[in-house]
Amino acid sequence: MKPIDAPMLDMFPTAEAIFKDNYDVIRLLENRRRNMIFVFIITSLVIGLFSFFATPFILPLRSGPSPDMRFSLQLLYAIIAALCFIPVQYSFIDGLYRQLAKRKCLDIIAGSLKMTYRRGGYFYLTDIYDHHILPPYTKRRVEEGFSGKFKGFKIEFQDFFISSARRCLEGASFRSLPLLGRYYGLAMKVELNKRFAYHTVLLPAKEQKRFLASLPNANLFLHEDVNLVYHNFTRHYVCLSTHQVEARYILDPAVMERFARLAESFDTDLISASFMGNEMVVVMRPLLNLFEVGSLRDPVTVLTIERTLMQIHTLRQMAEIFELNDKVGLGAAVTGRID
Repeated sequence: MKPIDAPMLDMFPTAEAIFKDNYDVIRLLENRRRNMIFVFIITSLVIGLFSFFATPFILPLRSGPSPDMRFSLQLLYAIIAALCFIPVQYSFIDGLYRQLAKRKCLDIIAGSLKMTYRRGGYFYLTDIYDHHILPPYTKRRVEEGFSGKFKGFKIEFQDFFISSARRCLEGASFRSLPLLGRYYGLAMKVELNKRFAYHTVLLPAKEQKRFLASLPNANLFLHEDVNLVYHNFTRHYVCLSTHQVEARYILDPAVMERFARLAESFDTDLISASFMGNEMVVVMRPLLNLFEVGSLRDPVTVLTIERTLMQIHTLRQMAEIFELNDKVGLGAAVTGRID
């Protein structure tokens, strides 16, 4: 993965510098990883031995087969039991280590970028519900969250899991929802120094029907297509807005280029943006989980830190669209419609 603009990386510490400055923490994590691997091996042996000696008391092996056959069956059942329990045990221990590594490393990385990190995120997904760019869901879990100021704007972003059942309660009645399954995504919220009087969204073309279906009946016919002249962009994305003039004002070429390059950086075509009130909200569905900084199989290294740095840099660089052009787009100040 590469950031949108590589020169911006010179403004912040490199992965090597972060690794050296926090070597004591990295070494502590490596010792903890080795200890957890040792615990996994010991508990695996205990599970295997327990399965081997407990099998005669659970299964009828004392009569019938010969002693050699009984031993073979006992060993076979013990192996089957171990194969069933050991993956669950590994997943549990690996999950504990991942949480520890994230808590330590992401806090260090965020601090080096003059940001703050919080497990569980900085805003509720319901805070951006009115933007209608999230799929409908009944269950949610926010993972890692980052917050900070960049170019004078407050930026918060976090990854999350959501899922939905067929039906959910809305008010006093039930309504049907599409079966979403498990959806992993990333949400970014930026507080602007201006306020939009209307609602403008950028969506993948295949998400247009879902967006319109999520709108309240009162707003169903307020969002209209905005015809943009940038054909390369409109082949993949659509723009809907409740005010044509404001939408054209927001979406200058620099904004659309930055938006498309952000999608390319995360190798996804499922990315949406919404401009409403004093907020810009971006939601995307990356192919791989973000902010992963170690596991039992993968120790924390310079490359691990560098990968996470690239992900955070790329998201922060979205803020540069606010100052690309002081005449049009998000970088400008407009009287009347936008404060």
